[in-house]
Amino acid sequence: LGVVSPKYEVVQNYEGFSFIDTFTNNSGAKIETAGSLNGGRRVFITAKMPTDLVVDGDNSPIENYIVFHNSHDGSTSVTAVVTPIRVVCQNTLAAALGSKNKISFKHTKNIGNNLYNETRAAMLLGLNEGAMEKFKEDFAKMRAEVVLQRDILKFATDVFVDNEKTRKELAVCGYNWGIVDSLPAQTHKSIQHFLH
Repeated sequence: LGVVSPKYEVVQNYEGFSFIDTFTNNSGAKIETAGSLNGGRRVFITAKMPTDLVVDGDNSPIENYIVFHNSHDGSTSVTAVVTPIRVVCQNTLAAALGSKNKISFKHTKNIGNNLYNETRAAMLLGLNEGAMEKFKEDFAKMRAEVVLQRDILKFATDVFVDNEKTRKELAVCGYNWGIVDSLPAQTHKSIQHFLH
């Protein structure tokens, strides 16, 4: 339970996700995952869109999802978000909800009208198309970026090395790969695992 205002309207799961029926019927999306978090306080459903995102020159398609999310503790609105992230847990849900490509329905007396509104479903389809084009542009830019080995080692150092002296040694040597073997065993193992 959570503390909510007098204007707060409870949305049961079957009501909150009725929007999904309208959306999947109009888009060809298929429900792929669903989950309940924090003892049922938050619930989500992930629908996979029928078309994947393909970046020019790359044979690895990026899957396209719409995530529907509702909370029962007053912490969030009912939300539908466009994302390339397949939500299966708290961490992936948090990452997906960080997207700007979403529509939300506040828990007020008008929420029922919003959830059963085909115009909202059509709006989400348009949002999906625009977001996928933007993702495609962003991924193409990333793919064209040249990443040097020292940049990868610097990133790995920032993530895995908590010893300030070791960080300084790596920086002084210009993030030379030869020094990785001299790192403490656990750090060496973490960096090697990250790189493969």
